[in-house]
Amino acid sequence: MNKPEKLPQRLRFEGDGTVSIATGKVELGQGITTALAQIAAEELGIELQKIKILPASTAYSPDEGVTSGSLSIQDGGKALRRACAELRNAPEKAASSYRVVGTSAPRLDLPGKIAGRASYVHDMVLPGMLFGRVVRPPRAFSKLLSLQETKIDAVVVRDGSFLGVLAESEPAAIEAAKKLAAGARWRDGPQWPADWAAWLKSHVAETQIAKESADAAAKARGAKRFQATYTKPPIAHASIGPSCALARMQGERLEVWTHSQGIFGLRRELAMVLRMKEEHIVVTHAEGAGCYGHNGADDVALDAALLARAAGGRPVKLQWSREDEFAWEPYGPAMCVALEARLDADGSIVSWRHELWSNGHTHRPGRADKPTLSAAAQLAAPFELAPAVNPALPAGGADRNAIPIYQVPDLHVLNHYVREMPVRGSSLRSLGGYGNVFAIESF
Repeated sequence: MNKPEKLPQRLRFEGDGTVSIATGKVELGQGITTALAQIAAEELGIELQKIKILPASTAYSPDEGVTSGSLSIQDGGKALRRACAELRNAPEKAASSYRVVGTSAPRLDLPGKIAGRASYVHDMVLPGMLFGRVVRPPRAFSKLLSLQETKIDAVVVRDGSFLGVLAESEPAAIEAAKKLAAGARWRDGPQWPADWAAWLKSHVAETQIAKESADAAAKARGAKRFQATYTKPPIAHASIGPSCALARMQGERLEVWTHSQGIFGLRRELAMVLRMKEEHIVVTHAEGAGCYGHNGADDVALDAALLARAAGGRPVKLQWSREDEFAWEPYGPAMCVALEARLDADGSIVSWRHELWSNGHTHRPGRADKPTLSAAAQLAAPFELAPAVNPALPAGGADRNAIPIYQVPDLHVLNHYVREMPVRGSSLRSLGGYGNVFAIESF
């Protein structure tokens, strides 16, 4: 239930007759800004055009977790509906009385994008803004051994193996980063495995039974046995718009603008890595390229904040290059799925064994007592990164959809968890679901 004293912060009537709405869910291109505005307009009994959805911010928004799992309307919409009803001190409206919800409404976020107006974090310009770039090694988890002094028209920022530049323009930052990279020597990180199936099987940290319903009699009826193995390498999100963030540090205060899916979790991790108080950090959402899982938005926010520490109070915009995006975003984890089935004399499946090997499928910030953001491990006083983990079933992570929808008398589903990986992994749409379903249906 929304506390009465919180309502003015979440819902505010403006002098021009509009209503400003603060929500903890963020617009990622899925259209929830429009849907949430419809919910508010319906419950308040006002025109849709009078609703203004504010960008989610830790300064005033409710903490509604991560915008993922197609839960924004189910969770965030329900909470908003209740808040609007409480503001009238009246019960929530019956669905039979709806006049706005359920009707077709023009998307509120599309006109600016279609017209080419500034709509994304990449388009933001703040007074006195500097431009940053980060220089990273050609392979993940490498360490900076030495740096050759090079004359560049930029400020060099180094903290251990974290290396970046600050310049007065984007082209100058790009050029400076290229020159700096040419004089950097790195200790190579782990190699990309040639055989992912073999690598995963040789690095198992623990094994869990996802589902077991043994039936020895049914298994004994299996006259024919079939086996197959399916492997999926790490897969990049390959966002058409590389990750970008802005940061401004003035004294003990830090402001960050980001297209993160979880602004509160990101704030917790920024505070951890920068050794700041959470209440001294404001993280505000600004739209970026749409995401299909966990991309580089959180990582680039820490990059921008680290550069902002050296900017003397001036704001810093940091956009990853496309090379940065492919090399450093969290990949959809590699998977190996081995299936075995037995058929009886009639051709019916009587026994089914599903074994999978994979890394954890979520590595979002703010969920553990250790950071997950890439740059945290590169600092002179480096942090040990928390491992990627799997949400519990029924949502699941690597084992999502591993339990077949078909009725099989003798069933055994095993999930072999691989903790350490040569490349960072996190959520790609449906997590382990598409790997498991592809294997099951192909088999």
